[in-house]
Amino acid sequence: MENIQKLGNYTLKLQVVLNESNADTYAGRPLPSKAIKFSVK
Repeated sequence: MENIQKLGNYTLKLQVVLNESNADTYAGRPLPSKAIKFSVK
């Protein structure tokens, strides 16, 4: 995790992963993810 200290545009990507293996696919299919764009002014 990071702390944002500078002004500008950013994208936060949330990714579902399985357990602690960090696998982002299951049965050959990608797990859900979401990108959230925001800006710090």
